[in-house]
Amino acid sequence: MSSSTRKTTYDGGSGAVYHPLHIGRQVKIYPIQEHELRTIGVFNSMMVLWCSVGSSAIALLLSCIWDMLLSADPAGAPAVLFAVACAIVAVISFCLAMYFRKNKSDFLEQILKETEDGANG
Repeated sequence: MSSSTRKTTYDGGSGAVYHPLHIGRQVKIYPIQEHELRTIGVFNSMMVLWCSVGSSAIALLLSCIWDMLLSADPAGAPAVLFAVACAIVAVISFCLAMYFRKNKSDFLEQILKETEDGANG
């Protein structure tokens, strides 16, 4: 490498042009208390938890059914009992997920009913 220096010059030519763009919009702001946000968060967490449990149970159930179909030996009572247990767990889990979803919707509806519209009042 040579120790020569590079000269950088600026000839004042045009480059990228920056045009600021300001956009406005009107939004409604609802006064929601912190404990209400926590409650909504808990409902969301419980819904995700039970959907995950139900999905895992369905995956296990399908795995058991696939194994039973490909197996040369007939399925024994424990395998069938496990498959039935997975089905029951899946149904209960998805019912619980729907329960928490409905509770969250009802809770949000209650918050919106209690909120006064300041634009009309």
